[in-house]
Parts: sequence; C-alpha cells; structure tokens
Amino acid sequence: MPNYTIIGYTTDAIVHDYNTSTISLPSDFNANEDRVRFEIIEGGTGRYLDGDYDNNEIGDDSNQDANVFDMDGNLLHSGQVYAESVDVYVAPDGTEIEVTRVEINGVHVGDLVNTPLEPGVVYTFSYSYNVGAPRSDDPNTSENEARPDTRTAYEDFQDVPCFVSGTRLMTQDGMQPVERIGVGDALWTLDRGWQKVRWRGLRPFEDHAGFPAPIEIRPGALGPGSPARRLRVSPQHRILLAHPACTLLFGAAEVFVAARHLLGWPGVSEVRPGGGDAYHHLLFERHEVLFCDGVATESLYLGDRTPLLRPGPPETLRRALADGHRQTARLCLTAREARALRPGRFAAPALADRPVPAARRRAHRAA
Repeated sequence: MPNYTIIGYTTDAIVHDYNTSTISLPSDFNANEDRVRFEIIEGGTGRYLDGDYDNNEIGDDSNQDANVFDMDGNLLHSGQVYAESVDVYVAPDGTEIEVTRVEINGVHVGDLVNTPLEPGVVYTFSYSYNVGAPRSDDPNTSENEARPDTRTAYEDFQDVPCFVSGTRLMTQDGMQPVERIGVGDALWTLDRGWQKVRWRGLRPFEDHAGFPAPIEIRPGALGPGSPARRLRVSPQHRILLAHPACTLLFGAAEVFVAARHLLGWPGVSEVRPGGGDAYHHLLFERHEVLFCDGVATESLYLGDRTPLLRPGPPETLRRALADGHRQTARLCLTAREARALRPGRFAAPALADRPVPAARRRAHRAA
C-alpha cells in the first residue's frame, strides 16, 4: 500500500484572470500560508493520481484516499481523492505548465503542478483535459470507449530541491557539513572549479511540519563508492548520474535524476528527519554540479524552484544571476525516463580527473 506526500497550492493561491485567460501567483506569495500538503494513501499498487472522467464527483479509484493538511500540520480535508481536471498554461519562455485541480467529494481542496509557478509571472491558458485511465473499445457495444491515459504519476508533481543537515560538500578546507558553509565560501564545482556561494537558505524542520520527508541514499546504492557515506536530500534534489547507457538512451553522458525518482532502488528510501535537521539551499552565479561524499549533485536552480522558498534570494540578486540560470547544468530526466536506468551501475565521480588547482590538492587528499 504505497503512500505519497506532495506539496501543492491552496485553492485560492493561484489568481485567475478570466478576461485574459491567464493565471499568476501574487508577488506576496507566502510559502507557509499558500501551500497545502497532500498525504495520499493508495489502497492498491497505483502510481497515478486517478481522475473523475465521468464527472460524478466520486472519482475513478475507490482505493485512492487523501488527507490534506496546511503547512502547520492541521488537517483540512479527508476522503477519496481525485484529479478533477488539468489546465495547461504557457509560461513566457514557452514552457507548458500543467495545473491539476484536486477534489474530495466534489470539493476543491488544492492544486498540484508539474513545475512550480513563479510569483509575479503571468501564464496564458492553452487547453484543458479530463483525467482518466486508458480504455479500449468494447466490441460488445456500439459506443466508442477508447481513450488515452491522461493521468499524472505521483512522482511527476514537483517540490523544492535542497540538502539536509549533515551533508558534506567539497570546500577549500576539505569536506565540510552544509550547515558550516556560508555566503562567500568557495565550493568545488565540476564545470568551473572553485565557485563562491552567493546566497544560502535554511528551513528547520521543527518550524514547518509540512515539509516533505527527505530521501536517504545509503553507501554504494548508486554504484561502487557512490555515495561513500549516507546522503540525505529533499525528494526533488537532483543527483548526477553518468554511464554509457545514458548516452545511448538520452544522448547525454551525464544526466540529472531527482532523488525521489530513485525510490525503489536498493538502498534508497524515504526517512523521517532527526531533531535539529533542516533543509539547506546553496545558490551560485550559475546552476552548478557540486561534490558530496562520492556523489555529484546540483546547487539551487533559480529557473523554476524559488517560488517555494520563503524567504528566498533577494529580488536584486535574482535579477543579477538570471543569465546564469536560464538552463540547468545537465539534462534533467523525467520520472518515466529515470525508470529506464538500472541501479548499482553509477560509480562515484573521480575528483582526480578534474583540474583541481595545485594549491588545493593537499586539502582534497586530507578529505
């Protein structure tokens, strides 16, 4: 009986302008007040948020229930849950954003998205569709019942990537816990060597009961020596994987995969945070590939994540770094693409193969 935790928007967080067929998040969007946490309980083995294709306000999957909480942990709604419909909007850069209206017993309880909306940005309506499982024609009737699968997999709804307290990264003083890293500290990046942190964010778990639980990747779960020690990150935090199979499948030797898309691999699991744990965000001039203990992973990406960060980077800094965050550092796989990869094949990245400045080699060896 799989359970899924997804963070979405409250019913009134997204502002609709029906005269212009657009939506937006207000510039004063509040991540605590304007979000809700869905705890979905699948009575069967389903991976999809089923819909209400026949519009009977009941839903197609009688085994699909949910509890909906505010971000302080207060229960708001409970019952059989379904996706009423999906509206597709277009961002100014041409990206399509899917907004799923979620209901319980005919009541709108929140909205889920495949990419977080950015406050102050206007998204233009493109089209909408009902949500339903695939169905073939019934040869015993005269009706055409065939329809495609329009459901969304739970893992395709997106959250915010970040490190959990205790994660160690390569600094000029060797491997250091993320909580000791501050603005101005230089970290080793795969593409551009030493780069300084421009901004850091912190979200203690005890202050926000609705945070999604971390994903733990145990030593060797990805491949030989990767990671070298336990690694814990947020569900949407992307891990760099490199293997000849990536080139064959996706045309790129190195790809990013969200940690939650690795669930099901031996040694990868969702865990409860410990006392004093927090989510940490590290922002650089560009989207970077950082080195943890035997794992290469991403820094904070401004492109589509900061709507869920409050407080987030100052607007002046966001504008100054915009050019360096127009695209991610590597190709990012979808959940479906990630399922084509096989566990245990991705060895730890070799720091020795990277052009580490001579003055810093001693610190690397000591780490």
